[in-house]
Amino acid sequence: MHVAKWCHCHAASCVCLQGAVIMPLSAAERQRRYREKQKLTPQTLEAYKQKKHEYYMKSRKPIGLCDDREKRLRRRNWRNAQRDRRDHVKHTRSTFNVDTQSSPSSESVDSDVEPSPASSLGAIRQRYLRRIKRLNIINKYLKSKLRGVQKQCCRLKRKVTTAGMPTTPLSKSTYLMTQSPSKVKKTLVFHHALVQELNNTHRSARSYREKQILSKVLSGKVLKKYKMLSVANREFGIRRRQTLQHLRNKAKEPGLGYIPRKYCRFKIADAKHVVEQFFLEDINSRASAGKKETVTRNKEKKQKRYLNDTLKNLHKKFCAEKGMISYSAFCKFRPFWVVQSVERDTCACKKCENVKLKVRALHKLGELCTQDPSICLTVSDQMLRQ
Repeated sequence: MHVAKWCHCHAASCVCLQGAVIMPLSAAERQRRYREKQKLTPQTLEAYKQKKHEYYMKSRKPIGLCDDREKRLRRRNWRNAQRDRRDHVKHTRSTFNVDTQSSPSSESVDSDVEPSPASSLGAIRQRYLRRIKRLNIINKYLKSKLRGVQKQCCRLKRKVTTAGMPTTPLSKSTYLMTQSPSKVKKTLVFHHALVQELNNTHRSARSYREKQILSKVLSGKVLKKYKMLSVANREFGIRRRQTLQHLRNKAKEPGLGYIPRKYCRFKIADAKHVVEQFFLEDINSRASAGKKETVTRNKEKKQKRYLNDTLKNLHKKFCAEKGMISYSAFCKFRPFWVVQSVERDTCACKKCENVKLKVRALHKLGELCTQDPSICLTVSDQMLRQ
């Protein structure tokens, strides 16, 4: 039995067993063993890395740092590499020309992209990329034009198909009656839903501006032409006077713009003075008996006067005697020292109260049109005189 013994002959290029050569080591095996040997200690590993770095930097050394001899060698290598590259491009170009001339698709290649003798593969590639980019832009433009033409065709087809359709509300209604019951039902449901939606919107409107704009929509020439203004007024609770006013405003200024209210002036000349004199009459108000019953406003001290009737009854009396004026203006022009009575020293006897209760009961039953006993007495006096 032979015992294998390692030997390092010929710089570790072979393996021997007692002088017998088994096989030589390859270059890759020797390099692998050398790298493993360098990694055994940190010192050898650092030296190995430093050596590899110096070798790399030597090969990547800028030409400006080289001496004259190194510059000549490096430039000679560059010239040789450039010559080899030109020969390769020339061979590739000749092969490309032969293929394009033999193939039938060579006619589709433009003459402006034909490679020149001095062009390289990179230049050819850039030319074709520019051509592809230009064709993509043209394709995108043509697609947009095609979509525009398609939309125009659709509009023309729609006009042709709807040319024989009715256009007025009456003709549309007549045509709808000839259609299927489902279409009639759908149209009626849409009508009632739209009416209910507008009615809810009109009722929920709080400001005069919203109500005016909505009433403008529902009062137009089309509704007037087909005599539907009364129907719209009844459905949405719009006054006829307001509808006619909007029609006049639309004739002057069409649109849905807001028109502020125009408050008319009082027809009575010097209305404030007339209303004050009316309140200060003894038949409408009485002076207070107490000396200290005064009221002061803006450093003006006046003796109080108490009203003999309610403001609403006094307003009706004023309109009947002096002329028409709004209730708000009537209350506004009331003197500040004329106040409502809060005393209980008035007549509250059984006879007067029974008369008031009887008048209220008759008004509740619908026999009388007022709750004021004084009005009933006035009417009865007029009837007796006649």
